[in-house]
Amino acid sequence: MTPATATFDLNTSGENYKDLAITATSGTGGTVSKLYLGETEVPKSSGTNWSLSNGVITIEKEYLSTLTAGEKAFTVTFTKDNSCTLTITIEDTTE
Repeated sequence: MTPATATFDLNTSGENYKDLAITATSGTGGTVSKLYLGETEVPKSSGTNWSLSNGVITIEKEYLSTLTAGEKAFTVTFTKDNSCTLTITIEDTTE
């Protein structure tokens, strides 16, 4: 997975209020192991936090909507001792 960026909107009527699906490949044959926001591990929980299927990480809108506006740096770790950063901009177009 190369460094990636995405945008999520806290406005439930906004175009970007949706689950974020990101293709994740390690380049060394590893599979996705964990997801962190800063130093805190985000527990894997389909339908609540995030899930993994066929190399695609889906970060659920239910989890993203609990975050405050601003840039969030997520780290994706792989089973082959490497990692990658995913930057998600949380915006709020409610106003």
